[in-house]
Amino acid sequence: MDRFICWNCGFIKAISFADDFEDAKKLMLDGYEDNFKEADFEFINSLDTSPNRVGQFTFFEYDERTFVVMTSPGTKKLEVLAVDELPTDIRNYFLQLAQ
Repeated sequence: MDRFICWNCGFIKAISFADDFEDAKKLMLDGYEDNFKEADFEFINSLDTSPNRVGQFTFFEYDERTFVVMTSPGTKKLEVLAVDELPTDIRNYFLQLAQ
């Protein structure tokens, strides 16, 4: 698979064209830079690796329930491909991820 097959996947493309880790780290939202590790940059940017699949997901949180919505990446019209409630352990993982 060509590493640039998904041109609409801006994050992967931006990382691939970053000069170095510090340049790629600037893509992160202020205050969240520590959530992106240099080892992740090296793996994503390696010539030996390319994504098997690029997905686009949105999470909706309601009190004690979280739903994940999979949408079509790179299409002109947003299409919903799947909706599912997250199990508690996976919900908790994502809740702590952005802290």
